[in-house]
Amino acid sequence: MALTFVAIVLVSLTLPHVYVYLFGIFLVAAVTDFFDGYLARKFEVVSDFGKIFDPLSDKVLAFVFLIIIVNTNIIPLAIILLLITRDLIVDGVRLALAREIVIPAIRSAKNKTVLMFLTIAVALFTLAFPQIALYEDLVMILAMLTLVFSYVSAAQYASIFYRAKKNLHSE
Repeated sequence: MALTFVAIVLVSLTLPHVYVYLFGIFLVAAVTDFFDGYLARKFEVVSDFGKIFDPLSDKVLAFVFLIIIVNTNIIPLAIILLLITRDLIVDGVRLALAREIVIPAIRSAKNKTVLMFLTIAVALFTLAFPQIALYEDLVMILAMLTLVFSYVSAAQYASIFYRAKKNLHSE
């Protein structure tokens, strides 16, 4: 999450080739996030705190970079807003339920996050190296897939939340 602050500072400095730096920062942040989760599972050091904080830090990373690239129009504003809105609603409900039950991230949401990170990485790469214009279509395809995965996983979460809440009240 600390790298997001570095990205914000870089954007505010309006440096030449800023997207090259942002692409590098995002890659480092995404790779360290992946290895953090991998090592936590491998060594069985998964905690309730991690179940809540890790998806939250993923959101901060994704949101910051989506907001950074919003003015470039490489991903339409509507898609960015729909992605952020979905995450705020799902995570808001997860946090509200966390007092009673911790609901870990589901597989489809993890796939959505991977796809979102890939979309952001390809978008940043395209902005960093504009002479390779053929990637703009790939960014749009990835953004649309991310949107579909986002709302499929949101529907799955809604079902999980409903069942969890129903089970809590029936006990």
